[in-house]
Amino acid sequence: MHRRKGKNLYLYAKDEPNPFPHWFDAKKSYEQALNFLSFEKFRLRHLQVLEELLKVCSALGNKQAFQRRLEEGTQRLEQLVRECESKREEITLARKFAAFDQLRVDIRLQSNNINKEIAALELAEKRKNTCLAWLREGWDYQPPQFSYKDMQKLLNPKTAAIYWHISPVAITTFIIKHNQPPKLLQPQLPRELQQQHYPANFHQLERFEGWMQKWKQGYQDYCQGNYTSAAKETAPWRQDMEDMLLNQLRDILEIHRLRDYLKDVDHLILIPHRELHLLPLDYLFPERFTITYLPSFQIGLKLLAQPFSQPLGDDSPNIVNVGNSELPFANIESVALASLYPGCRQLQIPPVKQKALIDALRENTGLFHFTGHGDHIPEQPRESFLMLAEPDKLTLGDIVDDDELDLSQYQLICLSACETGITSQESLVDEYVGLVSGFLAKGANYVVSTLWRVDERSTAILMIKFYQLLKERESPAAALKQAKNWLRQLTYEALAKWYCDLAKELYVPVCREYLETEAQIIENDPDKMTSTQPVYAHPYYWAGFILTGKPV
Repeated sequence: MHRRKGKNLYLYAKDEPNPFPHWFDAKKSYEQALNFLSFEKFRLRHLQVLEELLKVCSALGNKQAFQRRLEEGTQRLEQLVRECESKREEITLARKFAAFDQLRVDIRLQSNNINKEIAALELAEKRKNTCLAWLREGWDYQPPQFSYKDMQKLLNPKTAAIYWHISPVAITTFIIKHNQPPKLLQPQLPRELQQQHYPANFHQLERFEGWMQKWKQGYQDYCQGNYTSAAKETAPWRQDMEDMLLNQLRDILEIHRLRDYLKDVDHLILIPHRELHLLPLDYLFPERFTITYLPSFQIGLKLLAQPFSQPLGDDSPNIVNVGNSELPFANIESVALASLYPGCRQLQIPPVKQKALIDALRENTGLFHFTGHGDHIPEQPRESFLMLAEPDKLTLGDIVDDDELDLSQYQLICLSACETGITSQESLVDEYVGLVSGFLAKGANYVVSTLWRVDERSTAILMIKFYQLLKERESPAAALKQAKNWLRQLTYEALAKWYCDLAKELYVPVCREYLETEAQIIENDPDKMTSTQPVYAHPYYWAGFILTGKPV
């Protein structure tokens, strides 16, 4: 009863002009709940109540109570972890109460001391790499110590990193530049709340959580809706994506203020946390930046230390190309890749099975292109998979546990048409670990992935253009950026010409004929041929493609 009362008072206060009296009452209720739900009798319940109490202490700005309760919770969690009978049980418990580690980052930031800020960033990085280490079966080690000096090795005067950390009480944005101490982007309150001393970090996090819930619900409705192809374009999630959703996210994360610190920078490394991994953060930044993502600094440094690989512009035969021949444009995508890189290893879904794909990845080097479905399982990341011939799958566990599978000779893993599992309504309480992280952990230099269920036709067009640019010896980061900009400006007239030019390069007659027919359909429509409106200007078609991997 006291716990429920505390929770309701905490939530009720958010909508009140002066929330503090209600938060004080919530604190008292939670403390009474802790007295009844003692750690000796109700271990897990006690820790859950303690987590909720810490939110209230943070909102009140009660630093002493916050620190005391956090130390109490951390020690009791460590005691429970020591008593676990298996590594799986230990990991499950640590993930369930990840908030205690996250709040330890926040407490280091309360002193406005540069050494404390560096320590907070190092602690956030340690947690990320601990979660990545959990990918392996039988995990039994902590990741090596990783310092701010190590992070600097990924940067140069023209490259900076934006590092986000989300806890139950704040979104922290670190701006990390070459040979400079980290800068913190402190959130700003809207004018109407400034007089009330409302916590700015609380307000920003509350807005983000509300936005994220709306984004997930909209996408879930979109995926489950029985839309025709034409009706999908007017579905609320797609219709609202640009103006209402992504521009709101830009405002919540205060990207306009970040730009003031980045005037002398051309390349950005984005290191998201928790649910930020599910979002096209590069879309929020000005086009002048070339952007890559990383799961952690440590992964980036590991990739940077690998021997230099030959550019993908070379006619390398060592390519594994897994395609789906049942979809016309997916088939064209596979055939176009084979035309660009003669001698590549072609595998089809169906009938390809897991063992055949693993064998092909072991035997080849250079590039792995997958056109098919994938899914992420947040609660059990090792079960995340690429779907092969049903019910066969290639799971993340299969990839990371195979000691004979060395992906360090793969310049690029391209997961075309996969999605991350954003449909889950559960919040990600700990670090996001998915297929992309697994491929990078095994040494792949870059991974292209998609953040939502994409359109078959526009995806094939984008991917083919991307590989054409790689063939011209562009870097993967530059090639993806140029391909996305090209697609968003493509008119029907230019598309018809591109279809005809591509058809001449394909060796499969049925694919050539299909493209020539598509070009004729456009050319026979005067409205399309005279239109200056780009066909794929909407961010749905291109913003969901991101590149994760080695910094420039």
